[in-house]
Amino acid sequence: MTMQADFPITAAKATGVLTDAAEMWAQNLQKVAEQVGTPSFPSMIKMEDATASLERWFDFSERMAKVNREYALNLAGAMDAFGGAVRQHVQGLTEVMQDQTQAVTDDAKELADKAADAERETARAARNAERQKARQARQSARERYEGLTKAELSEELSSRGLPKSGNVDELVERLVDADAA
Repeated sequence: MTMQADFPITAAKATGVLTDAAEMWAQNLQKVAEQVGTPSFPSMIKMEDATASLERWFDFSERMAKVNREYALNLAGAMDAFGGAVRQHVQGLTEVMQDQTQAVTDDAKELADKAADAERETARAARNAERQKARQARQSARERYEGLTKAELSEELSSRGLPKSGNVDELVERLVDADAA
């Protein structure tokens, strides 16, 4: 079960503990009041035995202090349990967020790496295609000049203002280079 699923259950338990503590405190106050009664100052004056009256008053005060102490301790225990549940829930949420952030970061890095690889591959393919196209253009140009004699090649070079010295292969290469430029 996840932290998020546990939180409502823990919160409900803490609320129940707080409610129980409040009810117990109210019940204990009622019991003390029924057993001792609530002496007041005028009743103490009417009484002939002031010592007995004071004893009852201090007995009442001690019982009230005991009930209030139990209530405060129960309430503090409930608050500790509730605070611990909240702390645990927040810690769990923090861990989940950190894990999710790391996963998203890893996925984004992986996608970026794949995109960079694809871009490099596309550029490599484009360069290869350009080289292939250039080779084909040169081959096509070479084929055009291959059947010509040295005199015909020299005449073509002369008409383009290019040097006409060299053997047939050099003249063909010079014409191919001029066509490619």
